[in-house]
Amino acid sequence: MDADDARLLAEQMSHTLDLLNGRIAALETRLAHQHELANLRLNALENSRADQEARLRAAADSLVRLTTSASLVQVAQAAFALVLSAIAAWLGQR
Repeated sequence: MDADDARLLAEQMSHTLDLLNGRIAALETRLAHQHELANLRLNALENSRADQEARLRAAADSLVRLTTSASLVQVAQAAFALVLSAIAAWLGQR
């Protein structure tokens, strides 16, 4: 192997190394982009989950308020019926 062959081989190896470095850099860029997209999707999913949890809590609170109000209305109706019964009994004794 003479000097020209060695220089040609060195040039080919250098060119191959440059190509490999370029491909590695492109792959790293794609990987970074995919990582950023995955983080964005994860953040969107976490925000959606938090929003759903807030909606469920609001619905549960509304349900508790509604059942409490309905119970209070029933208690008031029962108390009113008792008062009317007492008045009717008192008037019936007179």
